[in-house]
Amino acid sequence: MKNSVLKKVLSPIPKSFLLPLISAYIKIKSPYNKHIIKRRIVFDEQGVPSVNYKPINNVKIGLQRNPVIVSQQTITYYEQFKKNNDHQIKEKLLNCANWLVTNSVLVKNYSLLYYNFPWPGYNLEKPWVSAMAQGQAIQALINAHKILEDEKYLETAKQLLNSFHVETTDGGITYKDNSDRWWYEEYASKKGKKPRVLNGMIFALFGIYDYYCYQKDPDAEFLFQQGIRALKNDLPRYNFRKGYSYYDLLQNPARKYHKIHIDQMKQLFEITREKMFKKYYDVWKSFDFNKNMHTLILDDILK
Repeated sequence: MKNSVLKKVLSPIPKSFLLPLISAYIKIKSPYNKHIIKRRIVFDEQGVPSVNYKPINNVKIGLQRNPVIVSQQTITYYEQFKKNNDHQIKEKLLNCANWLVTNSVLVKNYSLLYYNFPWPGYNLEKPWVSAMAQGQAIQALINAHKILEDEKYLETAKQLLNSFHVETTDGGITYKDNSDRWWYEEYASKKGKKPRVLNGMIFALFGIYDYYCYQKDPDAEFLFQQGIRALKNDLPRYNFRKGYSYYDLLQNPARKYHKIHIDQMKQLFEITREKMFKKYYDVWKSFDFNKNMHTLILDDILK
């Protein structure tokens, strides 16, 4: 009702007059502001990060361990250690990698890293799991093995890899669309929404691919190809208007993730040589924020 009234009010007004007003809309209007989460990363004495979240949709979250953040910090320590061979950095890398091993919960022949806090944006109750977390933890543990040469890191990485066979209906992270197309969900649960977040799927694929490159594991190659086929099938659905991209299939625009999508398309093309990834790299890279964003949002108001 509000949108229809707004459309009647705004339609007679030239767009050129309205454009200066749209910046305010960008800051306050959902869904364009939906994925800006207020948070602060806090490190303990061992260099392991936690995230202090502000309330989301009036749900208190507070200080929490986030497996993706721990994994990313492990990778950061690895890159820092390679540059300066600093003993303190190595210790912090060890502490983060050990946190990932300790908190990987073994279920049958696979392990899961659980998020022990709710995520209201996708109606996720604790605990929930994430393909992106699984994939980035694999990358972090591979890096830890390169430096520390402890087989427990590769053993845990393999158990995390096995989780990509487990469907969300069974408490896992995968939507098995058919026998040869599997989608790996960043925000996975039995009861939550099924957003199919694009960047999270691709980060999961990068983790699987890195494991294949490091171990030449045929199962990792299989999982990677299953995911690539699913991604190619769904990728056109993430193409918004004017060369912009969606964050997920709930049609939340990408915002800051648009540039991440561009970089991911480039990396996927370099790995696979699939023309579709080059196509969307070119399309999304051509989006001019200064020229098109205001018009895109104005079109959204008036549609």
